[in-house]
Amino acid sequence: MKELKGSLQSTIHVYKVEPENHVEFHRRFTKAITRNDLGNKIHFSAMRAMELDDDGAIKDFNKQLDLYTKHYKLGEILWLFYKCIYAPNLKEFVDEVKARGLYIFDIWGYVPGSFLDRSSWGEYEVPAEAAKYLREILGNHFLGFDNGEQDGRYIGAYTPMICPVDSDRKSQYLQFQRHFEQLGDHFDNQTVAVCSLNFCHYFAKEGNVMMIGAETAQALINANIWYSYLRGAGKQYGLLWFGNASIWNRFGYKDYEREGVENGYEFGPDGGTSLSLLRRLIYVEYMYNCDILGLEWGFTMPDQEDVTGTKLTPLGEIQTKAVEFVENNGYPGVMYTPVAILMDFFNGWTPSRHLYTHEYYKVWGSLPYEDGDYQTHALFSMLFPGYENSGFYRDERGFLTSTPYGDMTDVIFSDVDDAILNNYSTVILAGRVILDVELYDKLRAFVEGGGHLITSADILVSAKLSGVYREEAMKLFGISQLGELKRYEAGEQVLFHGTRVTEQAFEIYHVKVDEGVEVIAQATESGLPLILHQSQGMGKVSFITSPYGLNADKLAACELEERETKYLVGPDIVTEKLVTAVDNVDGKDIPMFYDYLSAVKQYIGDCLNEEKVIELTNANLQCIVNRCEDGSFLAAVVNHGASVQRFDFAENQYGFIVDAELEIPALPEDLAGYYAKEFQHEGKAEEGSGSLSVKPADIRIFRLKTAAWTFNVKEVVFSSQAQAMACKFLALRNVASLKTELLTAPTFKHHFQGVKLDASYFLEKDMEWLRKEAEFVKRRKVDVIVDFSSLLNHYPQLSLLDNIKDRYEENMKGIAKVFEKAALFGCKQAVFILHRNAENHITADEAEAIMGRSLGKICAYAEQHGITIYLQNGTKGRLLKSTDETVAFVVSLQIPNLKFVYNIAHSIALGEKPEEIWEKHYASMKGLLLSAPGCDHYGQFYDQHNPIVNSQFADSVQSFIAKASEHKFDFACLDALYENWNDVYVDSMSLRAAVEV
Repeated sequence: MKELKGSLQSTIHVYKVEPENHVEFHRRFTKAITRNDLGNKIHFSAMRAMELDDDGAIKDFNKQLDLYTKHYKLGEILWLFYKCIYAPNLKEFVDEVKARGLYIFDIWGYVPGSFLDRSSWGEYEVPAEAAKYLREILGNHFLGFDNGEQDGRYIGAYTPMICPVDSDRKSQYLQFQRHFEQLGDHFDNQTVAVCSLNFCHYFAKEGNVMMIGAETAQALINANIWYSYLRGAGKQYGLLWFGNASIWNRFGYKDYEREGVENGYEFGPDGGTSLSLLRRLIYVEYMYNCDILGLEWGFTMPDQEDVTGTKLTPLGEIQTKAVEFVENNGYPGVMYTPVAILMDFFNGWTPSRHLYTHEYYKVWGSLPYEDGDYQTHALFSMLFPGYENSGFYRDERGFLTSTPYGDMTDVIFSDVDDAILNNYSTVILAGRVILDVELYDKLRAFVEGGGHLITSADILVSAKLSGVYREEAMKLFGISQLGELKRYEAGEQVLFHGTRVTEQAFEIYHVKVDEGVEVIAQATESGLPLILHQSQGMGKVSFITSPYGLNADKLAACELEERETKYLVGPDIVTEKLVTAVDNVDGKDIPMFYDYLSAVKQYIGDCLNEEKVIELTNANLQCIVNRCEDGSFLAAVVNHGASVQRFDFAENQYGFIVDAELEIPALPEDLAGYYAKEFQHEGKAEEGSGSLSVKPADIRIFRLKTAAWTFNVKEVVFSSQAQAMACKFLALRNVASLKTELLTAPTFKHHFQGVKLDASYFLEKDMEWLRKEAEFVKRRKVDVIVDFSSLLNHYPQLSLLDNIKDRYEENMKGIAKVFEKAALFGCKQAVFILHRNAENHITADEAEAIMGRSLGKICAYAEQHGITIYLQNGTKGRLLKSTDETVAFVVSLQIPNLKFVYNIAHSIALGEKPEEIWEKHYASMKGLLLSAPGCDHYGQFYDQHNPIVNSQFADSVQSFIAKASEHKFDFACLDALYENWNDVYVDSMSLRAAVEV
């Protein structure tokens, strides 16, 4: 072996998720599973159910546990069917699990809306006593309840009933969230998400998921894409992920004890998923950094000659040998994924066809693909050719695919934290991404920090930007003007790197290119640029001037027919007569209606190839690269085709050499069910060239080292982001539902700890509705301040004067009721303001005294719920409006839970100078209400509460904030009336920069 000494250095982007160090760890309602919880080792799932006796008790559980976890050593994870939680001997079983150091994981079997008789799948709620015992006894060895394959069930069974279908994707997300909120409530919001589609980001975002993963094969989606999503969601929201491979497929299941057809499904040794695919999947998912691995079930079969009365099936052989492999080789390093595909948070995209619908090219289950969705499909088709065939062919094509541009991408959504985004080297925007000021700032910082951003012109067409922000965004993309579209018919040529490329029909926006921007490709006829490239800071931007970089006309026709179809809904086969696309049938490819222009595809491919540190000479293979702690790299080379593939590791500047091969245990290829049906591998000629080879449907893993280079890993740092939102609040007014406001502002928690709501929000809503709303808000760990200011007007709403006794008593009861309702949300702070005096019979001094007594009563009501009252300085027309008067009033009352909060807009409107107020009263300021007052052309102030940035008082307010930055407040609240999230974000960034709270 050569002695390896590093002489050159390179920084690479790999990120090993450690949930306990992630910014989301303490924001989550449910604690994420950590590797420490798992004993810092990769685990395997040994069982999927415990056998029960006629009385529902767990039968001979010591014998069952001994067989699977000791005798055969299949793993230490018990992935159990829900019936066990109703077993009369559950506690004894759980005690034994604890004594053995085993884990109970993802208790499964939930089917919403189905009758439960405890003998089949159905809708159930976890018994409170059972849930409590599992948590208390097992602690971190209890790994949640199953949100199992429900995203697929939702798309297949529930979205067709949405009436009417709203094309707004935010609305679709709200429908999705509502469905799964109820499911989470049934499981004490302690869930594990076993996805059957690619909605893992939405589950991870909810905060009630401990771990995410997938059961691959079956008739489900392509694993390359699936784990791109799972890794991206895991990194983005701080969760580990797992992998499991199913013995089922669209046509049946694998069974080594019997053979036949039942309920339309084939079963037997040749049924279901092939052994070769199951073997590939388990090692691919190992390389994908899954922390729990395994096959579905079918590990043993009867054998009277063995002392246990059983023997391992070939499925059991695959898993037990995989367990030994992992024990011998340990953690595979961190998968090298320098490329992120960034999609809009509300995108709802799904693969172009999948198990849960007879239709194709749909998002959110019901909506037809738009141009951006076809772009996403084109990108994935480029990265993972034929991915959409997963589950539709008996030869198993599409479950895993070749990776001509490397298997090195994660999918992240637009609510991504800066720290995660900056961990990637290249980011490709996919689909219709809504560019607002916040996302623009993140992308600009990513580029200036050294990243490469690739996007197309629609990012500007659909952008929510105006004025200087739009100008800056165009500058980032290398243009100063975006004009009209020009169409080119099929056959038009594009000049790409000096070579003429003939294209299908396409469109290009007229753009004015900035000086110094390189034109990579242009229309030959007109010279209009198609691809622009420019350096920005330490990074670079590639901008495609065509809408999404796609052909303008459909490449194929879509024919329809009426036919009968069968599809899976839970455990049942549903048969329907449908008018459907002729092409969307088993054993046939679907048409590619829209694809990248040839020049665009070549360019993106070139950019991806630049990211490779290890490359194969054969593009027909899948290549996964992991960076190990000792500086070496693992490369998994996987052949999903029917021919032997020859290859070498391509020579590049890094000079990698093969140091060793990790021997993957094999099975005899002549075993029944080893290859898939119709897998035509016999008599195939070898393909490719090179000194190495990999057999059909096989995988090899190599350890590579380099004598020339050492690689530094770019670290993820969350510190600034983690503190950005502490004790910072946003005022929300006239909202119908706080839950909806939070759901439709995906980055809210990046900036704020909580919200300030008008008291009317609580007055107008009944207790039960608020209780449900509060459950969600508390799960999201969003704090609430209640603000009575808009109601304190003496007439017709709330008065602190007792001169009209009946109304006063009614007011006091109403205030107390608001406290009771706000307490549901965990509210600990309330804002008040004094109002005007009565017009007669009460002097100013008397009014001040009465209001003081009223505040004493209110503080007593509030104290019952642990709420502190904050009195703010007032506006013209109010009693004790100045800051001096208000502070003196608060001090004079000597009420422990009454404090002063400074409203800077009110102060400026009264002619006060905030800097002087700070010097006099900073010690009394326990909170800040931040906005800018309104002022007309005559210098007359009014209480408008404008956004700070770009107001005429911005300098004054920001100067005050800078002075206040050394002081600690109970809260600092952006108190303006904001028209959109852009305005909120811009003000929040100025607040983040200055105020410590």
